[in-house]
Amino acid sequence: GKDSVPDGGSDADVSLRTCCLKSGPISKASGSAYVEFGNTKVIASVFGPHAKRFGRANSDFTLGSGSLNCEVRFAPFARSDDSGDTERDAEGVGMTPEEHWLTENLVQSLAASIQLHRFPKSVLDVNVYILEDDGSAQAVATTCASLALVDSGVELYDIVAGCNVADCDGRLVVDPNKQQLDTADGYVSMALMPNHSKLTQFEVNGSFSVSRLGEVSSLGYNGCSTVARIMRDEAISAGRKHWA
Repeated sequence: GKDSVPDGGSDADVSLRTCCLKSGPISKASGSAYVEFGNTKVIASVFGPHAKRFGRANSDFTLGSGSLNCEVRFAPFARSDDSGDTERDAEGVGMTPEEHWLTENLVQSLAASIQLHRFPKSVLDVNVYILEDDGSAQAVATTCASLALVDSGVELYDIVAGCNVADCDGRLVVDPNKQQLDTADGYVSMALMPNHSKLTQFEVNGSFSVSRLGEVSSLGYNGCSTVARIMRDEAISAGRKHWA
Protein backbone atom coordinates (compact mmCIF):
# COMPACT_ATOMS: atom_id res chain seq x y z
CA GLY A 1 0.00 0.00 0.00
CA LYS A 2 0.92 3.65 0.03
CA ASP A 3 2.52 5.47 2.94
CA SER A 4 1.56 9.07 3.64
CA VAL A 5 3.84 11.82 4.84
CA PRO A 6 2.53 13.96 7.73
CA ASP A 7 2.02 17.74 7.68
CA GLY A 8 1.51 18.07 3.96
CA GLY A 9 -1.23 20.67 4.09
CA SER A 10 -4.24 20.95 1.82
CA ASP A 11 -2.21 21.75 -1.31
CA ALA A 12 0.08 18.74 -1.12
CA ASP A 13 0.05 15.18 -2.42
CA VAL A 14 1.62 13.44 0.56
CA SER A 15 1.40 9.81 -0.55
CA LEU A 16 4.59 7.99 -1.42
CA ARG A 17 4.32 5.81 -4.48
CA THR A 18 3.67 2.14 -3.79
CA CYS A 19 7.02 0.78 -2.64
CA CYS A 20 8.85 -2.50 -2.20
CA LEU A 21 12.11 -2.90 -0.25
CA LYS A 22 14.05 -6.14 -0.03
CA SER A 23 17.38 -6.89 1.67
CA GLY A 24 19.92 -9.39 0.41
CA PRO A 25 18.88 -10.27 -3.17
CA ILE A 26 22.52 -10.75 -4.32
CA SER A 27 24.03 -13.64 -2.38
CA LYS A 28 27.64 -13.11 -3.54
CA ALA A 29 27.79 -9.49 -2.36
CA SER A 30 28.77 -8.41 1.17
CA GLY A 31 25.38 -6.71 1.26
CA SER A 32 22.64 -5.86 -1.21
CA ALA A 33 19.16 -4.43 -1.57
CA TYR A 34 16.38 -3.98 -4.09
CA VAL A 35 14.07 -0.97 -3.83
CA GLU A 36 11.21 0.24 -5.95
CA PHE A 37 9.01 3.29 -5.59
CA GLY A 38 6.30 3.21 -8.22
CA ASN A 39 8.01 2.29 -11.47
CA THR A 40 11.45 3.47 -10.35
CA LYS A 41 13.43 0.31 -9.60
CA VAL A 42 16.96 0.15 -8.22
CA ILE A 43 19.32 -2.61 -7.07
CA ALA A 44 22.47 -2.00 -5.03
CA SER A 45 25.38 -4.15 -3.94
CA VAL A 46 28.17 -3.63 -1.41
CA PHE A 47 31.58 -5.31 -1.60
CA GLY A 48 34.25 -5.10 1.06
CA PRO A 49 35.81 -3.62 3.01
CA HIS A 50 38.87 -4.83 1.11
CA ALA A 51 42.44 -3.65 0.60
CA LYS A 52 42.80 -0.37 -1.28
CA ARG A 53 43.86 -0.52 -4.90
CA PHE A 54 45.59 2.33 -6.67
CA GLY A 55 44.10 4.16 -9.62
CA ARG A 56 40.53 4.22 -8.42
CA ALA A 57 37.98 6.59 -9.93
CA ASN A 58 37.48 10.06 -8.51
CA SER A 59 34.30 8.82 -6.83
CA ASP A 60 36.68 7.61 -4.12
CA PHE A 61 35.91 9.62 -0.98
CA THR A 62 38.31 9.29 1.95
CA LEU A 63 37.50 10.01 5.58
CA GLY A 64 40.35 9.20 7.96
CA SER A 65 41.80 5.88 6.86
CA GLY A 66 38.84 4.16 5.20
CA SER A 67 37.50 4.96 1.73
CA LEU A 68 34.13 4.82 0.05
CA ASN A 69 33.90 4.10 -3.67
CA CYS A 70 30.52 4.47 -5.38
CA GLU A 71 29.28 3.89 -8.90
CA VAL A 72 25.78 4.55 -10.25
CA ARG A 73 24.73 3.21 -13.64
CA PHE A 74 21.54 3.16 -15.67
CA ALA A 75 20.44 -0.08 -17.29
CA PRO A 76 20.19 0.32 -21.09
CA PHE A 77 16.43 -0.17 -20.79
CA ALA A 78 15.99 2.06 -17.72
CA ARG A 79 14.08 4.75 -19.62
CA SER A 80 11.42 4.38 -22.26
CA ASP A 81 12.93 7.30 -24.23
CA ASP A 82 16.50 5.87 -23.93
CA SER A 83 17.68 9.32 -22.81
CA GLY A 84 20.15 7.88 -20.32
CA ASP A 85 22.58 6.59 -22.97
CA THR A 86 22.74 9.56 -25.33
CA GLU A 87 26.14 10.74 -24.10
CA ARG A 88 27.82 7.41 -23.38
CA ASP A 89 31.01 6.67 -25.31
CA ALA A 90 31.00 4.62 -28.51
CA GLU A 91 31.76 1.34 -26.73
CA GLY A 92 29.07 1.99 -24.12
CA VAL A 93 31.69 1.62 -21.39
CA GLY A 94 32.16 5.14 -20.02
CA MET A 95 29.79 6.82 -17.60
CA THR A 96 27.39 9.48 -18.83
CA PRO A 97 27.49 12.95 -17.22
CA GLU A 98 24.30 12.10 -15.34
CA GLU A 99 25.82 8.88 -13.99
CA HIS A 100 28.90 10.82 -12.85
CA TRP A 101 26.63 13.35 -11.12
CA LEU A 102 24.54 10.66 -9.47
CA THR A 103 27.72 8.91 -8.30
CA GLU A 104 29.10 12.08 -6.72
CA ASN A 105 25.70 12.74 -5.16
CA LEU A 106 25.58 9.23 -3.68
CA VAL A 107 29.05 9.56 -2.16
CA GLN A 108 28.02 12.82 -0.50
CA SER A 109 24.75 11.33 0.75
CA LEU A 110 26.29 8.16 2.24
CA ALA A 111 29.77 9.12 3.46
CA ALA A 112 28.76 10.68 6.78
CA SER A 113 26.70 7.60 7.72
CA ILE A 114 29.56 5.08 7.53
CA GLN A 115 32.14 4.51 10.27
CA LEU A 116 35.01 4.49 7.78
CA HIS A 117 37.62 4.72 10.53
CA ARG A 118 36.68 1.15 11.48
CA PHE A 119 38.47 -0.25 8.42
CA PRO A 120 41.73 1.68 7.97
CA LYS A 121 43.59 1.34 4.65
CA SER A 122 40.56 -0.40 3.17
CA VAL A 123 37.86 0.53 0.67
CA LEU A 124 34.13 -0.13 0.58
CA ASP A 125 32.54 -0.44 -2.87
CA VAL A 126 28.88 0.51 -3.36
CA ASN A 127 27.44 -0.23 -6.80
CA VAL A 128 23.99 0.97 -7.79
CA TYR A 129 22.12 -0.11 -10.91
CA ILE A 130 19.01 1.81 -11.92
CA LEU A 131 16.83 -0.79 -13.61
CA GLU A 132 13.95 1.56 -14.37
CA ASP A 133 13.70 5.32 -13.96
CA ASP A 134 10.24 6.77 -13.61
CA GLY A 135 11.36 9.74 -11.53
CA SER A 136 13.19 10.42 -8.24
CA ALA A 137 15.89 7.87 -9.14
CA GLN A 138 18.45 9.89 -7.14
CA ALA A 139 16.48 9.53 -3.92
CA VAL A 140 15.61 5.87 -4.51
CA ALA A 141 19.28 5.10 -5.27
CA THR A 142 20.33 6.64 -1.94
CA THR A 143 17.70 4.66 -0.04
CA CYS A 144 18.65 1.42 -1.79
CA ALA A 145 22.40 1.88 -1.28
CA SER A 146 21.93 2.61 2.42
CA LEU A 147 19.75 -0.46 2.88
CA ALA A 148 22.46 -2.53 1.16
CA LEU A 149 25.00 -1.11 3.62
CA VAL A 150 22.76 -2.18 6.50
CA ASP A 151 22.54 -5.65 4.96
CA SER A 152 26.35 -5.82 4.69
CA GLY A 153 26.74 -5.42 8.45
CA VAL A 154 29.33 -2.65 8.06
CA GLU A 155 29.31 -0.33 11.06
CA LEU A 156 27.13 2.73 10.46
CA TYR A 157 26.28 5.84 12.42
CA ASP A 158 22.81 5.84 10.87
CA ILE A 159 20.80 4.85 7.82
CA VAL A 160 20.22 7.37 5.02
CA ALA A 161 16.78 7.87 3.48
CA GLY A 162 16.17 9.86 0.30
CA CYS A 163 13.08 11.75 -0.85
CA ASN A 164 12.16 14.32 -3.51
CA VAL A 165 9.42 16.93 -3.33
CA ALA A 166 8.20 18.75 -6.45
CA ASP A 167 6.12 21.89 -6.90
CA CYS A 168 3.67 20.94 -9.63
CA ASP A 169 1.66 23.99 -10.64
CA GLY A 170 1.27 25.11 -7.02
CA ARG A 171 0.71 21.65 -5.58
CA LEU A 172 3.51 19.99 -3.63
CA VAL A 173 4.09 16.34 -4.53
CA VAL A 174 6.15 13.94 -2.41
CA ASP A 175 8.09 11.23 -4.27
CA PRO A 176 7.18 12.58 -7.74
CA ASN A 177 7.28 10.42 -10.85
CA LYS A 178 9.03 11.35 -14.09
CA GLN A 179 6.02 13.04 -15.68
CA GLN A 180 5.51 15.18 -12.58
CA LEU A 181 9.19 16.11 -12.43
CA ASP A 182 9.30 16.97 -16.13
CA THR A 183 6.46 19.46 -15.72
CA ALA A 184 7.32 20.75 -12.23
CA ASP A 185 8.18 24.39 -11.53
CA GLY A 186 10.97 23.07 -9.31
CA TYR A 187 11.88 20.30 -6.92
CA VAL A 188 14.07 19.58 -3.92
CA SER A 189 16.05 16.39 -3.40
CA MET A 190 17.00 15.48 0.16
CA ALA A 191 18.81 12.72 2.05
CA LEU A 192 18.46 12.35 5.81
CA MET A 193 20.17 10.48 8.64
CA PRO A 194 17.00 10.21 10.76
CA ASN A 195 18.46 9.18 14.12
CA HIS A 196 20.80 12.17 14.01
CA SER A 197 18.31 14.55 12.33
CA LYS A 198 21.10 15.38 9.90
CA LEU A 199 20.67 16.17 6.21
CA THR A 200 23.45 14.69 4.08
CA GLN A 201 22.00 16.02 0.83
CA PHE A 202 19.90 19.09 0.06
CA GLU A 203 19.64 20.14 -3.55
CA VAL A 204 17.26 22.74 -4.99
CA ASN A 205 16.26 22.66 -8.65
CA GLY A 206 14.23 25.61 -9.92
CA SER A 207 13.16 28.79 -8.14
CA PHE A 208 11.28 28.96 -4.85
CA SER A 209 10.32 31.83 -2.60
CA VAL A 210 11.79 31.63 0.88
CA SER A 211 8.45 30.67 2.43
CA ARG A 212 7.70 28.09 -0.26
CA LEU A 213 11.16 26.56 0.11
CA GLY A 214 10.47 26.22 3.82
CA GLU A 215 7.26 24.29 3.07
CA VAL A 216 9.02 22.05 0.55
CA SER A 217 11.92 21.38 2.92
CA SER A 218 9.61 20.48 5.80
CA LEU A 219 7.65 18.09 3.61
CA GLY A 220 10.87 16.57 2.26
CA TYR A 221 12.22 16.07 5.78
CA ASN A 222 9.03 14.28 6.77
CA GLY A 223 9.17 12.27 3.55
CA CYS A 224 12.69 11.11 4.36
CA SER A 225 11.56 10.19 7.86
CA THR A 226 8.71 8.10 6.47
CA VAL A 227 11.07 6.33 4.05
CA ALA A 228 13.45 5.69 6.96
CA ARG A 229 10.67 4.01 8.93
CA ILE A 230 9.99 1.69 5.99
CA MET A 231 13.72 0.96 5.74
CA ARG A 232 13.89 0.10 9.44
CA ASP A 233 10.92 -2.27 9.12
CA GLU A 234 12.67 -4.12 6.29
CA ALA A 235 16.01 -4.19 8.11
CA ILE A 236 14.36 -5.64 11.21
CA SER A 237 12.45 -8.27 9.22
CA ALA A 238 15.76 -9.22 7.54
CA GLY A 239 17.34 -9.79 10.94
CA ARG A 240 19.16 -6.50 11.49
CA LYS A 241 17.68 -5.93 14.98
CA HIS A 242 20.13 -3.08 15.61
CA TRP A 243 17.83 -0.79 13.61
CA ALA A 244 14.73 -1.43 15.70
